[in-house]
Amino acid sequence: MESAPPDPPSISLRGEKATVRGHHRDDAGAAFVLLHEKERILSWLTWEGPASALELEEYYAEWCFRTEDGDDYRLGIVDNASGALAGSISLRFVGHPGVGDVGYWVGAPFQGHGLATEALTLAAHWAFRYLDTQALFAWVFDGNRASMKVLERNGFVHVRSRSTEWKDGERRREHHMSVLAEDWNERFADWLPGREDISPPR
Repeated sequence: MESAPPDPPSISLRGEKATVRGHHRDDAGAAFVLLHEKERILSWLTWEGPASALELEEYYAEWCFRTEDGDDYRLGIVDNASGALAGSISLRFVGHPGVGDVGYWVGAPFQGHGLATEALTLAAHWAFRYLDTQALFAWVFDGNRASMKVLERNGFVHVRSRSTEWKDGERRREHHMSVLAEDWNERFADWLPGREDISPPR
């Protein structure tokens, strides 16, 4: 008899301004309102955005998506002040053992308050100290200075640039940002979340 796959871990990391925790189906409605046809956000994403809340509901049904090639973690960003879903951050290890591809967005009503920076710090803390991650990286479109600052505040450095195909055949320049585990851990050696609730796979 084949053994059942382990249950996914649970995660809830709380900072001063933001909490990062696993996405769930109930996030779909709020995320759809923040994302649908919001060019202020979608212009910086390769994704066209959700066509419906149901699309997001299906995507968020499994916040820890496991494949033979690696794990894809889908985490919600919650605004501590209001308790509302403010955005999303993902860590994708698919095809990159020990190296995570980071992606994130924060809805317009919650931008400019440091939520993205703290959410990335919380997610990096989890990745480097609990998932045996060796490095994290992200791709940022040229001109997205706000996202570059979020990464730089978390110790990411510019590695290289490239021209890539975007939407509708348009080509755009993007920048590869990366941070190694030893560099991040040194930078944040004295930092801890305000609260963390993490369980290993069962």
